[in-house]
Amino acid sequence: MDFLSCLSMKHPAPLGIDAAMLNSVVNLPKAIPFLERHPTIYAFLDNDEAGRRALAELTCRCPRSRVIDHAHHYRDYKDLNDFWIARRRLRDDLEETKAESRKPQLQPKGGMKV
Repeated sequence: MDFLSCLSMKHPAPLGIDAAMLNSVVNLPKAIPFLERHPTIYAFLDNDEAGRRALAELTCRCPRSRVIDHAHHYRDYKDLNDFWIARRRLRDDLEETKAESRKPQLQPKGGMKV
């Protein structure tokens, strides 16, 4: 889901990059042969202990690659997908508020006072 969120954020511009989705940090060792062939690795790992350990392992096991951690962009969220959902929800709420403010306001009629 995190990769789909990333694609949604970049749409419609094509990414033009190789990508490896781990689905779990336990799959990192399987991805190392692919990742170490790249001069730059952009990491979008979870903001938890497992994500930090995976980042450290990635940096250690790919010493010739520049590993760039992007987790700080969504530091207040568990992962990129949670950030994307919150951002979309906020945008939807703002659009709803704007739509409400554009509705014509009914003015009370003068009527008759008794």
